[in-house]
Amino acid sequence: MSSELEQLVVASTKLARAEDWGPEALRVNRRLAAAAPGSAPVLLRLARCLVEAGELEAARDAYSRLFELEPDEQTRRIAQHKLAEIRARLGAQRVVDPSEALRHGEEAMAKGKLEEGAAWFERSLALVERAGGDESGVLRAWASALRQTGKVREALRPLRRAAALDPSRRGNTATYVALVATLAEAGEPEEARLEADRLLQAVPTDAAALAAAAKAYAALAARRKDPATTARAEELRRAAAGRG
Repeated sequence: MSSELEQLVVASTKLARAEDWGPEALRVNRRLAAAAPGSAPVLLRLARCLVEAGELEAARDAYSRLFELEPDEQTRRIAQHKLAEIRARLGAQRVVDPSEALRHGEEAMAKGKLEEGAAWFERSLALVERAGGDESGVLRAWASALRQTGKVREALRPLRRAAALDPSRRGNTATYVALVATLAEAGEPEEARLEADRLLQAVPTDAAALAAAAKAYAALAARRKDPATTARAEELRRAAAGRG
């Protein structure tokens, strides 16, 4: 192995261990792939860098070439998984209707294709943002699709993104209701209770907010075994029923 090639191998390995797939990693792995075109690990790293750089067609070609190298089973599975994700993202880029992209996202999620679904939801978000529309609805739909597949913790990410769009909680109440309920469901009753209290300060008579707050307090009561918290949960439940 030449000195230059050895330096590239060391640099590529170091960057990969640091989970650095940025411009420097792309430069290193491009040179390394050109010098060692028959190396599946190198091609796998290059493909990852290309995805991070947004060069999806080049990344698709790199993952496809991996199969010609007869990689091990783990590498083959990674390549298959990534190819499906890239094809979904490329397909999503051709869609110009945010509602259509959202529908594709929900359908993919329902089939358990989370990465493909994420690509469609991101496309819907980009289109809504471009049109100056309400992104929170798309993010809530994404979170709902994740919850329906049992990915409750993963649903918190789009909900937090949606919540950040309107910290007042008054113009985005539905998002905060979903966030409180999902936090409680995800085993985060303390944070759910804090969010519920903030939400009720903003919309104290909203039936959905009261119901979510009741769920948060019930989850906290189950953990604390605290009569006062249990009583608060029941009080909120009755208040929600009265407003419903």
